[in-house]
Amino acid sequence: MKILFSPVDPSEGEAAFSWHKAYAATNDLLLPREPSEFECMVNEGQIWCAKDTGNNYLALAYSNFDCNANAYEIGGLMVATGKEKIGIGSTITRLTLGHLLFEESPLENGYRIIAHIHALNPKPRPLFEKALKFEKTDSVCIPGEKLPGLRVNAEGMVVGDELSLVSPDTLIDLANWCMRWPGTLKDGSPAEIELREDISLSIWADAFKDMIKFLL
Repeated sequence: MKILFSPVDPSEGEAAFSWHKAYAATNDLLLPREPSEFECMVNEGQIWCAKDTGNNYLALAYSNFDCNANAYEIGGLMVATGKEKIGIGSTITRLTLGHLLFEESPLENGYRIIAHIHALNPKPRPLFEKALKFEKTDSVCIPGEKLPGLRVNAEGMVVGDELSLVSPDTLIDLANWCMRWPGTLKDGSPAEIELREDISLSIWADAFKDMIKFLL
């Protein structure tokens, strides 16, 4: 069964939000987005999805400008139960990051790229710290009422870490991944990546190599 990775089409925004909402309802370590926030990100092409040939959602991830941090955030990674270990999460996160880098040029414009991980959520850490080579740059402690839906500690605070893209190794590895993309996942499932017209992973790779100077 082929898996398609692509930005969420605005015409399918409601279906994508329903999947996001249902998933977040079962996991209080992931921030549930408001419908208006989600719709805005869909319309801006900031939410990526993975779907099977039956049009069933298997994963979501997004990039979004965080006004409080004055930085672009990669987040919202959700992978369907039973599909966590075949490379869907790492693929969609790389695509979300790559799309942000290529389309928005945040590094050239002086913006940071960050990710927030709840203190009690170990699953995405290896992906961000080892695969994407993000580094911890801050600890986060925010009143729970500002992040409704997230698990709080005994003091009513949401506690976690802020990780940042700070090393050119991220861009080097991302460029290499684009050049070596095999068209399959870890279990051998065929996969297709849908980029905008006239854009390819090799074009992304060349762009990422050019961006390295902004981290040196």
